[in-house]
Formats: sequence, structure tokens, C-alpha cells
Amino acid sequence: MAQPEGNEKVLTDYEKYIRTEELLALQKPPEACADPDELLFQVMHQVMELWMKTMFHETERVAGLLGQDELGQAAHHLRRTAKIEKLLADQLAIMETMAPADYHKVRLQSLGRGSGQQSPGFNRMLTIGEPVWSAFEKARERAGVDLVTLFAKPRVHWDLWLVVQGMMEVDEGFQAWRFHHYEMVKRIIGLEVKSLKDVPASQLRYGIDEAFFPELWKQVPVLTRSTRPEY
Repeated sequence: MAQPEGNEKVLTDYEKYIRTEELLALQKPPEACADPDELLFQVMHQVMELWMKTMFHETERVAGLLGQDELGQAAHHLRRTAKIEKLLADQLAIMETMAPADYHKVRLQSLGRGSGQQSPGFNRMLTIGEPVWSAFEKARERAGVDLVTLFAKPRVHWDLWLVVQGMMEVDEGFQAWRFHHYEMVKRIIGLEVKSLKDVPASQLRYGIDEAFFPELWKQVPVLTRSTRPEY
């Protein structure tokens, strides 16, 4: 076995697999940072991109599993996706520990005209609804059940119902994440600042209620009305 020359570092198997040297070199060195909090800012966004990459991968798996009628596994990966969304929403609280004055140093000296709207991970996540919904609809049709019946009698097609619950959980998680992001922007930047598209940050609130699977949410009041509730 060849020995390292001089002071050459011997990487552990963990370091080789995780590629820690490359990973930890992706952040700016302290002397190049506009503010000591820039490391926090950069790491948070890099981590978010990695988690969004993972979420996209998970939803691709969901679509494939639905196509094979592996409903239980599909529901499992939907729940996993929702948990990642919760993690992303929760970690925004760490970002809120950054003073607005420190953020503006980073924005002016480092971020430039960069914006979350340019995030490849987020923009890719916005596309997950159609393939998952298409695969779900085909699975539902193969099961011979419509949405009204599925909501009214969930235990008749329980595994398919668990998929519905997972899809709605993903919607809730994404909406919660966007809401927390909106609140963070309001706290750190304010709602009057305009994006690269010349749109005020206040417009972020209109994305909070967007759902990947709106047809599922329409069934909730349909079921409620069918019970003839009187309040």
C-alpha cells in the first residue's frame, strides 16, 4: 500500500464518500465574506438546494411507484417529502437570527441581483404536481373508484386513501414552507423590496395557498355538503 508523501492528508472512507473536502470548500473563506453571518446565509441556501434536489427525487419515485400500483410505498415517500418540507420551514427560524443590517451587507456586496426566484431547486419543485397527479389518476382509474367515493368511503380503498393523505400532506408542507419564507422576508427585508422581476416581496403571499393537487382539496367541502351539515 502506497504511503502518503510528506504532510499529505489521508482521507477516511467517510470523507471520501461524503466528499467533505469539496463540500466544505464551497463556502467563501472568512476573509472574503461581507459579514461574519455570510457563512450562515450561504450554508443555509446550499443546504436548501440539496434538500430540494432530494424532494424532487422522492416525488419522481412516487410517480414511478404509483405506476406500478405500489401504493403503500408511494404513500411512504410522500410522507418523507412532507417531512423534508417541514425541515426546510423549521430551519428558516435560524435565518431569522440574522440581523437585517447584516443581511443587507451580504445582499449588496455578495448576492448582487441574486434572488430566491432564481433557485433551480425551488423552480424544479414547482413542477412536481403534474407527473404525480397523472400517475395517481391512472392508479385511481385502475382501482375503479372516483374521488367522491374515495373520500366518502376511504377504507374501501385504504392504500389509495393513504396516497391521497400523503399528497395533501405534501401540499400542506409546501404551503407552510412558503408561509414561513414569506414571514422571514417580511422580517428581514420588508415587503416593499422588489424582486428581479420588479415585483414587490408582498406578492409572495399569493403563492402560499397554491396547491400541487387542488382537485383533492375540492373534495373536502363536497364531502361536507353531502352530510347536509347545519350550523
